[in-house]
Amino acid sequence: MKTDIKTGLYLLLLCLALPVQAQQDVRFPAGELNKKSFQILGDSAAWPVLYQQADYDALTNSFLAKGSKTDLFKRFKLSHAAVLSAKESRSGLIRNGAKLFAEKELTALNQSLDAYDQAIGNGNLADCLKLADQVQSALKQTREALDQNRVQSVSARLEERIGSVFQRKGLLGSWNDAVTGNFFEENDGIKTLKESQATLEFKDGSEVVVEELTIATVKAARIDRLNQQVKTEVTLVNGSLLAKIAENSKQNRSFNLNLGTTKSDLQTSKFWANKSADKKIQMSNYDGEAKLTASNVSVTLKKNQGTVVVEGKAPQLPVDLLPSPKMFWPRQDSIIFQSSIVFKWTPVKNSKSYQVELAKDSDFKTVFSKQRVNSTSLQSDLPLDEPVFVRVQAFDSQDIRGGDSPTYRVIRNDDKIPPAIFLNGVTSDQVYIPGSDYQLTGQTEAFATLISNEKPVEIKADGSFSLSGVLRDQNFYFRLKVTDRAGNSRERKLTVTRMDTTKMSAINWNIPVKDRVLTIGSTTVTASGKAYPNIKVTLTQGSQIQSVQTSPDGDWAIRFVPESKEPVSIRFTLTTSDELIHQIIYSVR
Repeated sequence: MKTDIKTGLYLLLLCLALPVQAQQDVRFPAGELNKKSFQILGDSAAWPVLYQQADYDALTNSFLAKGSKTDLFKRFKLSHAAVLSAKESRSGLIRNGAKLFAEKELTALNQSLDAYDQAIGNGNLADCLKLADQVQSALKQTREALDQNRVQSVSARLEERIGSVFQRKGLLGSWNDAVTGNFFEENDGIKTLKESQATLEFKDGSEVVVEELTIATVKAARIDRLNQQVKTEVTLVNGSLLAKIAENSKQNRSFNLNLGTTKSDLQTSKFWANKSADKKIQMSNYDGEAKLTASNVSVTLKKNQGTVVVEGKAPQLPVDLLPSPKMFWPRQDSIIFQSSIVFKWTPVKNSKSYQVELAKDSDFKTVFSKQRVNSTSLQSDLPLDEPVFVRVQAFDSQDIRGGDSPTYRVIRNDDKIPPAIFLNGVTSDQVYIPGSDYQLTGQTEAFATLISNEKPVEIKADGSFSLSGVLRDQNFYFRLKVTDRAGNSRERKLTVTRMDTTKMSAINWNIPVKDRVLTIGSTTVTASGKAYPNIKVTLTQGSQIQSVQTSPDGDWAIRFVPESKEPVSIRFTLTTSDELIHQIIYSVR
């Protein structure tokens, strides 16, 4: 017995004395960066992180992932998987109404996820780990807010309105002015007058655009708390509406349109319906299927089909919707200089009329002009310096709405206003570059003339241009002048300066330093200096990594507690591209 105990103790001491097997380095060719990112980090899309953490050998065109970072990689892999799961959870929360009932928390979650994606793009592992915790916290807060608020009786929200829009509370209430952000409960009504429009957003993400001269009622909006399904029913009293149904409600057939004696069974993501004063109903289906039943007869509208239902009669057989007109317009983005414009489009066979919509947004939630014409052109006045989005539909002899034309954007620029000069990423008259080569891109009016230091610069058809060259001195001065077709001109001056690494090397410490040797005698060390704007300064000692961004004047400061006698590295990189500009390494004693 004593022998067994002695033998056991001996084996235990022997195991403790044996060296722990070091985690092995992994070397791989550069062409396998995505593959190794998947193996090591769990996601090939996370390759910027591995790229920053692995050592690159230019002679062999390969990377070396050191075994000493294995635990760090494992930690990232777990946290990254949790973030990917959070993105999937976010989609579910949105489907369950987070946009309506956890808007603040969802915005914070979106911001955390956007920041995390940016950190992935920058390859900043430390930021990724920190932001992963923020994502989980924001996800938890969003879920808790949704669970707390989803039992509210609110069913829909007035997202956009233009013109005269009114709300009626309940079936017996009076009509009052509706304000953007108002909530509509069951049996609340909405009414639009001429040249007016409203967009209702429902909890499941569905949207209903209530067009002009329309009365509709939110008849029902209920939440099944067991399966989180939203049951929505909208009654169209008269007028027309355009509905975009959320995918979940489409699949569950949980969005219903009440048309009086005509019943609907909808499994579509987009449809248009009109109910006129003579009790005639027109319906156009743009996706999936829409089933209408009247007088015990049912018809099913496939994608891009429509029908007409006259009260007391069976629905007419489905017909194909008219194709969308095409505008006679050279580009989908244009700038004009006259106060009015004539829109022209291709004629559509078998069309009775056309509808031209002008809106302030590309989703046509803020339509400020809607006109029906019998010709293939329309003259319209445009507001100054505001983008206007235009689309056209054709209507057949039964007044069934056809498909939407491509969306066109037009901006009217008064010929007394000089054209703008935008330089991408440049917000002042001073630009700093890390080397001698510079390349700037910008935007101005198409068809304008651009002169840089008395030399012409090519402007592409979309108004973009580029400036590139090599600095021969510390500074280079640009004088840009752009002139539009109306003869209006605008000038902009710009100075491009090459960064001086000597300036970055002048670092102030609160501890003794000589010949780049730090003598650490206190628990907290402060380093500060002056570089340039938009620079990220990263201090690394062992596993400790701290980063700050310089102020608009280029000032920076970092405080840290030394963990060991390992060297201290200070890196200066561009915040826009993470390009290394300068690096200083200090030894520690």
